[in-house]
Amino acid sequence: MKNILTSQFNTYRQWPTSFLIVFACVMVEIFFLAGSLVFEFVISIFYLITQLITQLFGGLLPQWHFEDIVFSLHFELLSFAFVAILLFAWVKWMEKRPLVTLGFYRDKWLKEIFLGFGVGALQFTLSLLLICLLGGSRFKSADFSFETILFVLSLVPFWLIQGGTEELLTRGWLLQIINSRLATPIAISISSLVFGLMHLGNEHVTFLSILDIILSGIVMALYMIYRDNIWGVIGLHGAWNFVQGNIYGIEVSGGDSGKSILKFINNPQTPDWLSGGSFGTEGSLITCLVEILFILGLIYLLKLQTKQEVTAKMGSDFDN
Repeated sequence: MKNILTSQFNTYRQWPTSFLIVFACVMVEIFFLAGSLVFEFVISIFYLITQLITQLFGGLLPQWHFEDIVFSLHFELLSFAFVAILLFAWVKWMEKRPLVTLGFYRDKWLKEIFLGFGVGALQFTLSLLLICLLGGSRFKSADFSFETILFVLSLVPFWLIQGGTEELLTRGWLLQIINSRLATPIAISISSLVFGLMHLGNEHVTFLSILDIILSGIVMALYMIYRDNIWGVIGLHGAWNFVQGNIYGIEVSGGDSGKSILKFINNPQTPDWLSGGSFGTEGSLITCLVEILFILGLIYLLKLQTKQEVTAKMGSDFDN
């Protein structure tokens, strides 16, 4: 059994399985809502401080607009850090277990992030390439200005925070809890379904877009289990959103992501099931098929990995 799926949950030992599963699923949403409230409180304090400084030293400071900073994409993505902090506090003080059990294993964490980042970039690029070849989207323009490149590069750590927080909640925490009571395939299915339902409030949401997000949840769960750490899937999730929004200029789960180096747009003559419509590439049937392809590939790799581990154990037992 992989380390990432063997965490002990003494806090919930006496809880009925059905109640625990419902509780864990609801807590995912509570963590997000509570984190958002904490972020808004911090922003309010920040606003009061900046107003005070402006009144006292306004003539000596450069002019800037509070709203432009607070409502920037950087701040929007940074707000997810408060959700992660609440989860860390819950795991540490309520469940009384080390944070490493969320999946922060292995010494080569930076390598795992880069590897996952590459997988996420490849996965999305393949989806967009196939859609373009089928006529669903087309290239419009490119912007290699210093300002745009600096903006795009500055977003990488913030996308990792955003994607990493969602991974910590749905894969690092929720998947583990469900898996402690139910079989791994069921745990993956439930956690991925919750991950999809979390996006129901997004703009321009469709059946295909939710289906694709559920499938992507399965991909990331399998990848996390295969790599046996949370680092890799943080990179994968962050890269998917970053490449989608700020490299190719496509809506990220129905939302605008600011400047991008390239710009791809939908062909108006093609149906939304092919292009993804206003939701972006994630709303395309082609992307769903790519997700299924990655799911099958990861299942094969996991079976191969298990076979190799069994063979190695048998060889070790024979030597002894």
